[in-house]
Amino acid sequence: MKKVRKVLNIIIILFMALVPVFYVDAAITSSSSNVSLYVGETKSITLNSNGGAGRVQISTASNNITITNGGGRQWIDGTLTVSFRGVSAGSSAVIVTIDDFSDKDGNIIEGTTRINVTVSNRPVQTQAPQTQPSPTQPATTRPTTTKANVEVPTTEPTTAAPETTTVAPGAPKLKNLKVVGYEIEFKPNTLEYTIKVSEDVTELYVIADKENEGSNITGAGIVKVKDVDQIAVSVVDPATELRSIYLVNIIHVKSAAKVKKSSSTLNIILLLVALFIAIAIIVVLVLKDQGIIGNKTNEVVDTKPEETTEELVEEKTEEINGKDVQ
Repeated sequence: MKKVRKVLNIIIILFMALVPVFYVDAAITSSSSNVSLYVGETKSITLNSNGGAGRVQISTASNNITITNGGGRQWIDGTLTVSFRGVSAGSSAVIVTIDDFSDKDGNIIEGTTRINVTVSNRPVQTQAPQTQPSPTQPATTRPTTTKANVEVPTTEPTTAAPETTTVAPGAPKLKNLKVVGYEIEFKPNTLEYTIKVSEDVTELYVIADKENEGSNITGAGIVKVKDVDQIAVSVVDPATELRSIYLVNIIHVKSAAKVKKSSSTLNIILLLVALFIAIAIIVVLVLKDQGIIGNKTNEVVDTKPEETTEELVEEKTEEINGKDVQ
């Protein structure tokens, strides 16, 4: 029976070596692994189940951030957006723990995804005094075009590009600009940003907050981005008709490789082969331990010499009797 125990130990080792393969291909991934934001600022990340589906537990590593959307126990089948807000300066993380989850082939998945978050205090910004209009040029003069993104509104304001990357003095500004699921280091005076988007993403959700309540915003909301390389968000001051256009450049990248079904099938075949081999070894050892195989062998070995000896004795006896008769 000691041999049987050894074989059982070998089976356990084989299971431990082969089963973890099912937990590699279908982990939860995030659109960003490191996120930076200011105190009071809210940002979002997009989680991807990579073909799997199930429940996950979403929490924070410290009180420096608080989850405003998508926290607690959530169901994910494809993508899930999680939003969080900076509470105090310091380092924290969004922790995604798989609770009850399986991949598209039905294999149970386990693991944890960590998104590091750094919260900083907002820098103190000083604003240069605005230049007063000269006596020869009244302030109410309607501008036609300036060199710093100030121009008369057109019929399609979202398609125009700014001539500079900073807001002109006196032009309206955005208080905040977000693309849900993507990280943008927004600054009110900066007009141009860049994000990387998976090639299979067809639309983005853009959030824009105006600094002046009297301003009008166009270009925000759900934006179609298939075959589009740029998003333009325009803010217009109706009183002066001055306008600023914030641009978000889009770099389309190839999507992450999906879980291959053939890989999971091969893992199952290897596991079954190892199991059948182990069972066969156990059966042979049990039969030997009970003496079933050994007894049969001994009977065959012992019987043949006895029969051969009897034949020789009979032959010798017949030869002796024959000589006596003669």
